[in-house]
This record gives sequence, structure tokens and C-alpha cells, in this order.
Amino acid sequence: MGWSVELLGGVALASDSSLKAVGGTNQKVLVASLALRAGKVVSTERLIDLVWGEDPPDGARRTLQASVSKLRAGLGPDCPIDSDSGGYRLNVERSDVDALRYEDLAAQAFEVADVDPAVASPNLLALVETWEEPLAGLRVSDRMAAELAPLHELHGQVTERYCSTLIDSGDPATAVRLLEVLTRNSPTNEQSWLELSRGLVALGRRHDALAAVQRAREALRAELGVDLSPQLARFEVEILDGTASDAADFPLSVLRTDNLRPDPDGFVARTETDQLWAMLTPGTMVTLVGPGGIGKTRCVQAVGHRAVAEGTWSDGVWLVDLTTLSPDAPDIATAVSIAIGAGRLGSQATSRSVVDYLGGREVLLILDNCEHVRAAVRAFIAELFATRCSVAVLATSRIRLGVQAERVVALDPMSMSAACQLFNERVSEIGAGRFELESVEALCAALDCYPLAIELAAARTRTLSAREIVERLDRHPALASRRIGLDPDRAQDTLNQGARHASLDVALDWSLAQLAPHTRATLQRIAVFSSDFDLAAAESIVAIDGSSAADVVDDVGVLVEHHLVVRDHARERFKVLEPIRQTLLAHEGLSNEIRRHHGEYFVELAFQIGAGVFGPEEARWWDRFEHERTNLRDAIRWAADEGELGHVETAMNSMALLVLEGADVDPGEWAEDALSRSTAQLVDLPCTALTAAAGRALALRFDECDQALGVLDQHLTDPRLRAMMYFVKFYRNPGEAQRWVGSMLDAAIEADDLTLSALAKARGLRADAIACADEHGSAAIRTTTRVFTYATLPSADQPGSLYLVEDAYRLAMTSNNQMAIVQAALIRGTSLCRAGNVERGAPFLLESLEWALRRRLPQHVWSVIEAIANLLVVMNREPETSALLWAAVEATDIAPFTRVVRHAEHPRWVEARLSATELEHARATGRTLDMDEAAREARKTIERFADA
Repeated sequence: MGWSVELLGGVALASDSSLKAVGGTNQKVLVASLALRAGKVVSTERLIDLVWGEDPPDGARRTLQASVSKLRAGLGPDCPIDSDSGGYRLNVERSDVDALRYEDLAAQAFEVADVDPAVASPNLLALVETWEEPLAGLRVSDRMAAELAPLHELHGQVTERYCSTLIDSGDPATAVRLLEVLTRNSPTNEQSWLELSRGLVALGRRHDALAAVQRAREALRAELGVDLSPQLARFEVEILDGTASDAADFPLSVLRTDNLRPDPDGFVARTETDQLWAMLTPGTMVTLVGPGGIGKTRCVQAVGHRAVAEGTWSDGVWLVDLTTLSPDAPDIATAVSIAIGAGRLGSQATSRSVVDYLGGREVLLILDNCEHVRAAVRAFIAELFATRCSVAVLATSRIRLGVQAERVVALDPMSMSAACQLFNERVSEIGAGRFELESVEALCAALDCYPLAIELAAARTRTLSAREIVERLDRHPALASRRIGLDPDRAQDTLNQGARHASLDVALDWSLAQLAPHTRATLQRIAVFSSDFDLAAAESIVAIDGSSAADVVDDVGVLVEHHLVVRDHARERFKVLEPIRQTLLAHEGLSNEIRRHHGEYFVELAFQIGAGVFGPEEARWWDRFEHERTNLRDAIRWAADEGELGHVETAMNSMALLVLEGADVDPGEWAEDALSRSTAQLVDLPCTALTAAAGRALALRFDECDQALGVLDQHLTDPRLRAMMYFVKFYRNPGEAQRWVGSMLDAAIEADDLTLSALAKARGLRADAIACADEHGSAAIRTTTRVFTYATLPSADQPGSLYLVEDAYRLAMTSNNQMAIVQAALIRGTSLCRAGNVERGAPFLLESLEWALRRRLPQHVWSVIEAIANLLVVMNREPETSALLWAAVEATDIAPFTRVVRHAEHPRWVEARLSATELEHARATGRTLDMDEAAREARKTIERFADA
């Protein structure tokens, strides 16, 4: 009697095509656990883990036996389940289990795709179409979910490879649809993002391709604390500079050739890397040994990057981090298989399956952190080298692995020159400046030229010089010994930790047990940051209960070392991984004191940002705003909840201007949220109310905006606040610009506020507007002033004033203010098109339109649309389209900023070129268009005459 098992889409057993009843959830999971190891014995303990996870019933063994007995009775005398050696076996072949058959077919398809993707495409399609969720509809334990995870990953790889063939064969649209789902479900899979970006480029959607890369960057930073891989980063550059091809024969290989990440901070050369490089040849095994923190991982990564750069290993350089494997792991093959992107190649990837895949390939395999799984590594290497292969293995371990023919290189402390270089580079990254060579050498000598100790010492230079650290080492030896950061009473060799961390709680408890009490307290406190944070914020907020800023720096370094906190070296920011943070909050929560420290720190920062974005260092302050959005929101919410109205007003002091000048709705939403949480009257929170009104104006919620402004208008006496109120009214109705900016300028002069005066003069078209902006305004204000000045010149005078356009664009690019950049791009695109250089000008227009559409800012969208309608008239092009676009704008009852500068001769020119019937048809059609439809018409028009 032949038995078969279905796991995809549910769990079912069949005998000679006749379905058999399996029973409830536990019995189905039991069948699946046995089927995934078809023909092999699964221990009783393992089955209990898979079926019940961390919460097995009392008498789990008896319950399991009863479940097996019930299954056997239901399946009849030919039941394929046998008892054997302390466990059970399901007597079926791999080909009888659909999930295992899927894996084997995928492995075969991948082999064919490596040679001829077109030939493999039908097989890949069949795999995509036959895929269903494993054990669908069943609630399974975390351990069973982990068991199924590689199968999901393999499905993703199948979909990626199939989509790659679609893009190359001319069907990118289908590929993009599949990849949008894949990236949504697996947001940290960089290969999926690369394929999605390729597909979007092939469709001519370069803006969307860039947005996809940015979404990938944000997902990787948020969930893993890392940046883009070199391949995806390179492709982003190709999209930006226009070299990314949109043809079907896309030149970039879609096959990954390495999984290395850029070194987060510069690698200081070690002589051992040259030694390793010289020893690595096909069929060799080299192990780099040394204690923890000596720099083994960095050295082998450097070798890997060199191999990639020189193209020595044509089939790939793959780094396999074995840290997460438990000491009793029987095999490292699954980890190797996933790292090289080959899928699992089996229900539980075996050494044999991985060796078969690697056979004949020229690969450098880097096995990192092998010491705790030496037996499994030895078994894998023995099987790998038992056959003729072109693979070289480079391993790191604290002790030699004992592999036959293993060649060992011991990594010693750094030379004095290298140690000093490392110290100076890390100090430079911190921004603390360089120290005299004699002091640096003394420090490195005191630390035995030990890399980890040197890096932590370099981190101390925020508060201490190299000489001061040496002096304190003499008086306080604990400064050196504390580099490991463990409680001496609890610290022990991690090799002796045999427990496998099956859940986050267990893993976190294990990690926390390694920490000194003060370090653990620091970790609990920095959970207050719901987003990433910089060291300055941690020093200011977390140093409580007698701890100093230096203690916090030490603790954060320890937490990074323990992988509880990740560091983004490029941005010099840190983050508690969100699952760990949520667990910490669930266990112990946050004290009122730490919440207050966080709230007060970021309230003050909000005040500084509000002023800074209109000052000489606006680019830096816009960066701070982008980095701290979440922390700022949380601080304002805390202040509102605590009734700290003064803090709310401090944070919102200038945020209304940031909303309007930066076209950023977030502060407006924070202000609305704060008002909803408070019982205070609007007049008691005027800055907050103005910020909320600014956000409503930006979102065209005019009734609510007018209601708030009406209340404030009756009570505001402070001239600065009244100036800001008139600015909001200008944005509310730019058609009455002269009325509102005149009142704004009068109030700004009374308040002696130079920023508000410059903003008012820019909109009020005063003769001294540019001089005032240049003297008192930020680059963004200077940009806006030039844009308004140029746009309001008579048409005949504009060609002679193009220097204003070029100045505006140059200034905008230094401002880091997206609104200023888009305004400058719009006016530059318009002027280039008017001068006949449509090929250069059209992309600027399209970029401006796309930016406004993506931010869903109707007033800005309609402004760009009307600017395009004006441009058509100036260029003597398409009067019917111009009339249509104007009618679409007018039908909204929105007064775009361009309405202020629309020239009277433009409508007359259109009317003179069209018959009454044509004009009415264009206007009637335009009045039916919504914002997105009108934007599409404008975009098509620009693309039309750009192509012409």
C-alpha cells in the first residue's frame, strides 16, 4: 500500500489516493513533524517540542503515545508510523511528501536556472502556482513555525528567480505584481527588493524604483539595524544617474554573488589577512583562531571583500554566521544553505545536499564563530572535502577545530602602529579630534594593543583624552577589565551555555544574566526610545540614579557587543531591536522618571529644531528632525498626557513655520493630538493651535483651520504669534496674498523677528526681499524669495533673469528642505523648457509633480499642474490641454500659489487659439478631473513634447 502526505495547504494523509482522517490540530502537527523527516526516526522529545512548544501538557510522553495510538487506529493495519529507538518514524519516501518534493523540484530548477534561466522559467512557474501555505489553518508552536520558516524562504527564492526570468523576457508587469507581495511579506529580503526595483525600471517607473530601494533601506534599518547591501546600493546609484537600463536585456546579473555587508567602520589592515589570502586555494580549510574581541570576524570579512573585488571566486563568497546555532546542533548545513541563497535543498538541509549543490562551483565559504559547534563543522567539512570540489573554507574559532588537514592562523593583538591607527580612526569617527602620538601609544600599550579594548577606550574620548584614560587605568584597573561588561559573579564562558534559546524571552533572559546590574539598568532605560537614538541623547536621558554619562557610554558599548543594541555606524545612531524592546517593556515597563527625562530632552530639541531649520545650519537641523521624528512625537504626547502645557508650547514654538515651509504634516498632527489630550482652551496653547491650523491648511481642511484661526484672531496679542497666524492665513488662501503677507510683515517688524520678516517680504514681493533673505534667511528662505521674484516678472523679463533660477536651485540643494528643492526644481524645469531645452527641463517638472503627489499635498499638486498649464502657453504649445488643466484647477475651488502669478495674457492666448466648441469641450473635460487624473494629463503632456 502506497502512502502520500500533503502539507501544503493543510495536512492530509492518503493511501492509494484514498484520503484518511488525521484528527485534530495536535495529530496533524505530529504527522507533519514526522513527514518533514520522511523515513527517519524523530525522537520523542523533539516531537513534544514541535507539537506543544514551550507549554507541553503534564505527562507529555503519555499524551504523545496516546496520539500516536489514535492515529494508528484511524489509519488501519497498514499505518506507516513505526516506533523506533526512543521515537517514531513515518515510513514514506521524500517524493511522497509534497513539501519535500517541492524542495527537490526547486533545487533542480535552480540548477537549470544557473545555466539557462529561460529553460527553467516553466518549472519555476509551476512551483509558484502550486505553492500553498504549509499547515494552512493550523495554530502551531513557535518551534514548528521555525521548522517551516526555511520552506517559506525557499518559496520566496523560487518567486524571485521566476520574476527575474519574467523581467528578462519582457514581462516586468507580472513580476512587479508578484514582488510587491513578496517584499510586503518579507521586508528584509534584499534580493526581492532588487528584483522589484529592476522590474520597475524596466517599466520606466524610475521614481517608484528609487522609492522601493528607500523602503528596503528603512525596513533593514528598522528591523535589523543594517544598511543596504553593496549590490542594492550600487543599483540605486545606477537609477539616480540614469545608467540603469530599462531594456529587457538588463545587464546586471540577478544572481547574488556574495552576502557580505560593507564594513561599518574602516578596517585597519592586519598582517594576518595577507597570510590568510595566500593560504586560501580550492579545496583548502584555513581556521583563524583567537580570543573573543580580537578581531577575527573583521579579518575574515576583509578577506571576503578582497575576494569579491578581485573576482577570485566566480561562484560566490558567502559568510555563514554560526552564532545562533546551539552547541548540540547536529548539522550546520541549513545555515550554510540559507547563507548561499540556495534554499534548504531538503526538508532539513543535509551536508550531502549542500555538498551536492557546491560541487563544481568555485566558492569561498566563510564559517564564522565555529567554536561551540565544532563537531558539526568537522562533520560538514569532512563530507565536503570527501569529494573533489573547488570550495575553500575560511573559519573563525576561539580554538582549532581539529579538521583533517586544517591549517591554522593565530590572530595576535595588533602591532603598535596598527593599534594607534585603529584608535585614531575610531576617535575621528566620534569627532573628538586627534591626540598626540606619545599618549596614544601609551594607551595602546596599557591595553595590550587589544582591538576591543582600544575601540572602547576610543569611545571614552568624548569625555577623556588618551593621556587621561592612561592615568585612570593606573588608578582604576576596572576601566580596562570592564570592557567585557559582565558581572564577575555571573560571567562564564558562553561555550558552556548549552541551552537553545527557543523564544525571545529565554534568549533575552540569558543575555541579561550576562550583564552587570548597571548595564542591565541602562538597557531597561533606553527602551524609552521607540526609535533609534544618538549617544548624546542616551547620555542625557539615561544617566540617573548615580550613573554618569561615561557609565552610559560604557553600558551602550557593552549592549552593542551583546547584540542587544545595534549601531548604525554611518549615522552614528543606536537602536534597541523592537522585539527586545517590547519584551523589556512587558517585563518591567518604564519609570516615570525616565519618561520625564526623555520627554524634557526632546521637547527642548523640538524647540531647537523649530528655530534651527530657518538658520544658517538648516541642513543639519532638517537631518535632526528626520532622525528624531518618533522621539519628538513621543515627547509631545508625554507632555500633553502629563498636563505639562508649558512643555507642549515650547516644542511647538516654531513648528507652524516648519509645517508650511517644509510641507511636512507631522508636527500638525502632533499638535492636534496634543490638543485632543488636553482640556485647555486654544488660547492657552497658541503655538500648538497655530501648528494644528497649519497642518489643516496644508491638508485643505479649511473649515477646521478657519475655526481655530477665528478663535485665535480674537485673543492673540503677541505680535510674533500674530505674524505666524497671518502666514497660516496666506497658505489658507494665497489668492489674498497681499492682504495677509502685508499684515504678517507689519506684525513681524513689531516683533523684531527677522525670519518672519524675510518670509513675509519673499511673499510680498518687496523690492528688498532678496537682500533681506540673504542677510537674515536660511537657504530655503533665500530659495523661495528667488522663486517668487522670478515667477512674478513679466514674461519678457524672465529670460534675462535666469540667474535667479540657477541661484534658487543651487541654494535649495544645500538647504535639505524638500519643499524648497521641489519649488526650485519646478521653476528650473519651467525655465529650461521655455528656453527650448525640454529634454533637460521635463524631468524637473515630473519630479516636482511626483513629489507633491506622493505627499498627497493637493495645493502643491494643483500648483504644479497650473504651472505646467502656464508653461504650455509660454511655449505656444497645446492650448486645449492648457485650458483643460486650468479648468481642473478652478473646479477645485483651491487657490494654488501659482494663481498669484498667473499672467493675464495666458487665458486670452488660449481663447484666441481655440474655437468656442473646442474651448468648451476642454473646460468641460477639465472640470470632471480629480487631482490624480489631472496630474496624469499634465504628466502625459510633458512626456509628449519631451519625446518630440
